[in-house]
Amino acid sequence: MSIRNLFTEKMILPFSDVISSKNISSSLKFLRESQKWTADEIKNFQNKKLRQLINHSYNNVPYYNELFKKISLLPSDIKTIEDLQKLPILTKKSIKENIANGKLLASNFNKRVFLKNSSSGSTGEPLQFYETATSYGMNIAANLRGWYGMGYRLGDCYVKLSVNPRSSKVKRIQDYVNNCLYFSSKGVNDHDIIRFLELIRKWKPKILRGYPSTLSVIANYIINNNIEITGISAINTTGEILFDEMKISMEKAFCTKVFDSYSGEGGATMFQNNEGVYHIAHEYAITELINVSKGSLNTSIGEVITTDLWNYANPFIRYAVNDKVEVYKSNDTKPMIAKKILGRNVDMLKTPKGKVLIVHFFTGYFEWISTVDQFQIRQDSPKDFILSLVVNGSFTSFEEKKIFDYVQNYIGEDAILHLNITKEIPVQKNGKTRFMLKNF
Repeated sequence: MSIRNLFTEKMILPFSDVISSKNISSSLKFLRESQKWTADEIKNFQNKKLRQLINHSYNNVPYYNELFKKISLLPSDIKTIEDLQKLPILTKKSIKENIANGKLLASNFNKRVFLKNSSSGSTGEPLQFYETATSYGMNIAANLRGWYGMGYRLGDCYVKLSVNPRSSKVKRIQDYVNNCLYFSSKGVNDHDIIRFLELIRKWKPKILRGYPSTLSVIANYIINNNIEITGISAINTTGEILFDEMKISMEKAFCTKVFDSYSGEGGATMFQNNEGVYHIAHEYAITELINVSKGSLNTSIGEVITTDLWNYANPFIRYAVNDKVEVYKSNDTKPMIAKKILGRNVDMLKTPKGKVLIVHFFTGYFEWISTVDQFQIRQDSPKDFILSLVVNGSFTSFEEKKIFDYVQNYIGEDAILHLNITKEIPVQKNGKTRFMLKNF
């Protein structure tokens, strides 16, 4: 461990925690110890945290107080994880409605201390919500534990690929302190790939982090052009399904190992280890599976339901993430671990000139537009793109033109964009909405 690693971990992070009250350092220390727990120890911890969360929600969050009375339950009726089935599933629609009317906000906090967060989601429905500094810190710590598992240490240089420019001064300062090289690109073309490779050669980062679709395009370019890349210790993928062919091309191009990760809205966090198994952050959230079916040998497939044990600002209790996972059967000695992440597949769209459209350009853009409830970008021919929007009453013609111009500029002049304001986005046969769809 270098002097920079020690200074960042032992000095900078604890000092930052004092200022922000996020307690990332102490949470990371706790999580690195708790990963040695048995299944029983984890379950006991979850049950204790669950009872505290239920009592808080009943006493301080109007939505849950009304819900418990409506279904004739008391907090004392929810003592263990098994008791959670007495409560209905929380949907994204319900969250949006009850954040808007204030019923899902805790009344015993000064709302000025809440941190606003957002998620693009897996179905094209942006979600904005609030959390406490403590829950935010625990989320960061859970992800850091995953990074530590792939050989990273605080202070190591890493590259973060994103479609959004780094406009926040605070974020840019954080990047500098964390030794993060932020690479922004709205498209994956040869020019961007060359810039990216020049960045790697100059700064020699230890870790790469990005979306599988983006990194796989870069990897194929490296392979096809016989470019040699060395010095990368690990790659962290997130946000999309990591297909086997993507992983193979990335590991070949960058001569390193790929570690996939998953962070669902409302708590569920999973991170691959050296054997390729996804370890679930059970200390952070309770993960349930519903509509379970048989997978391969000794596995089951189900839809993720998550309960964030730490967010007292906007409690998410039994929230339907709308993603599927395949898990190994758990027992008394081993907690649930996942084999594969399912249900986040998106089509890759390409313009007539060959520009690959990145799904996270759209999710990253629309997650902050509160007047758009849902979106879908559909390609009906090599040059025809249809952007469908489900909007609410606050949507204006000015916003419509602004969105059209912004997206048209992104896809390029060689493509034709049609904007469609609609009441609903059609669902697929599996019941899910595809927010990026190739239709020819």
